Amino acid sequence: MGFMSFFKSMPLRERHEKLVADLATASTEKKLRAVNTFFNRYVRYATDQLLHKQVDYWQTLDETLASGKGDCEDYALAKYLTLRKLGVPEEHLRLGWVFIRQGNVAHMVLLYVEDDKITRVLDSITNKLTGKNRRRDLDFKFEFNGLGRWLEDGTLVTEGAGSEWQKYQDKLKGST
Repeated sequence: MGFMSFFKSMPLRERHEKLVADLATASTEKKLRAVNTFFNRYVRYATDQLLHKQVDYWQTLDETLASGKGDCEDYALAKYLTLRKLGVPEEHLRLGWVFIRQGNVAHMVLLYVEDDKITRVLDSITNKLTGKNRRRDLDFKFEFNGLGRWLEDGTLVTEGAGSEWQKYQDKLKGST
């Protein structure tokens, strides 16, 4: 059995632990690429209605790793939490609420903000890390994390966590 066959036969949680261990000293660029590709490759898309019998449900990282399934929010949150675990500072990571222009479908992505001019998109629909300004297929609405909420142009509109983010953080605290 080759390494890839062995790796794919491991439970997703163990593959994730190996990913985190392997990336501990890697560059931020390598961490971004590897984490984005990992979740896009090993987590299968499934709606909240199918998985949880709810319209909207934000899974913890453990829930995503246990089921191997999730929707766009779950991909974005799993990537966010993994990158935080790998030491990427919160001020560089934001969840982005967008609409996919074709079909006007609500979607969530993870954003890596290098500085005020460069923001890269980690998306469940592509392994390619692309600058936000090049994603013509997405209509960015707002961005958020525990530090605040920003408009699509990067203007800070609210400091501190919003109510959905705070509920999610409370859920994470309860799951440990």
